[in-house]
Amino acid sequence: MNIVNKIRNVYLYVRKDKLIDCIKYGMKLSEYTNVSFYKGTLIKKGILAYISPKDSDKYFNESYDILRIKTDELNIYVNNSSIVEYCENNTCNFSEMCNLNNYLLGEFINPKLIICSTILPEYIYKYNRIIDVPLLVDNSKEFYLSKELEKENENKFDNLTFSMLKSLS
Repeated sequence: MNIVNKIRNVYLYVRKDKLIDCIKYGMKLSEYTNVSFYKGTLIKKGILAYISPKDSDKYFNESYDILRIKTDELNIYVNNSSIVEYCENNTCNFSEMCNLNNYLLGEFINPKLIICSTILPEYIYKYNRIIDVPLLVDNSKEFYLSKELEKENENKFDNLTFSMLKSLS
């Protein structure tokens, strides 16, 4: 049975000099846009975020701070990272995405989230690496791979019968 997981927090990176402004005043979509995608003939803009802060290569970059963003009231799409990386000028195709509310955790090997809303200050928190809300997954890629391995192992035993087990002993 597939259950859609409600992702309540996502993580994004901002330069350290912008941290206080983001927490105090929020993040205007027009000011913090760093990715765009085609939705039909329109180009929509967004702010890149992650399911886990460790999904980004900026995790150990001292120039950036991590913000935890509550997903309530935000318009967020999930895209497979391989699609985002190969898009020209960080522009992707909407048909390859799904809404965060419809995303099944572990569906993409390294999902990247695109926030298509201005983020109000009451939804922004500075992420504390030592003590913060528990992460849904520690690393999306590792979660995906373990889920795929589990599926593969389940499929191996789908056609197993009692008589087959009896013959093994």
